[in-house]
Amino acid sequence: MNVTDGVEDSMTPEMAVAAASAIHPMISIMEVSGGIQDRVCKLGTARTGKAQGFYYEKEARLIREAVGQDIILTGTGGFRTQEHIEAQLKPQGVLDMVAPGRPFLRNPSWLCDLEDSGAPSKCINCNGCFRWFAAPETSARGTCIVREKLRALGKE
Repeated sequence: MNVTDGVEDSMTPEMAVAAASAIHPMISIMEVSGGIQDRVCKLGTARTGKAQGFYYEKEARLIREAVGQDIILTGTGGFRTQEHIEAQLKPQGVLDMVAPGRPFLRNPSWLCDLEDSGAPSKCINCNGCFRWFAAPETSARGTCIVREKLRALGKE
C-alpha cells in the first residue's frame, strides 16, 4: 500500500487509510510503503544520511487502527538495524513482518551479519540503487553504486 508519493496532489496517508479500509476484507497481507518521485531517482537525494528507522511508522499505525488484526501487515523502508526492526514488530510495533530491500542490495548477506554480530546495514541511503529507473540503459538494475565503487577500488 503506497501511503505517500511525496509530491503535491498525489497519494496521501488519508487516502491510503481509506483504501486499506475498503480492501482489507478481501486480502490477507498488506505492505506499507511509499512512492518515489522521478526527481529523487535522478538526483538520488532523498533520505540520505543515517537511517532513522521505518519511514512509514505513523502511516502503518493508522492503517493498523483502520484494519484491525485481520490481516498480516508488513512494511518496507528504513530498516537498517536490529533496533529498527524490533521497534516495529509486534508487540512493541504494529507490523507482523518487515521487508528490508536496499540493505540486501548493499550487502546480500546482511541478514547473516545481523544475526551473527548485530551489524547494521552498510546502506547509506544515497538512493544510488534507484539510478536504474532514471537511466536504465546506463545502469545495472538492482545494484548498489557504493558497493560497485568499493569493488572497483578493491575495498570490498
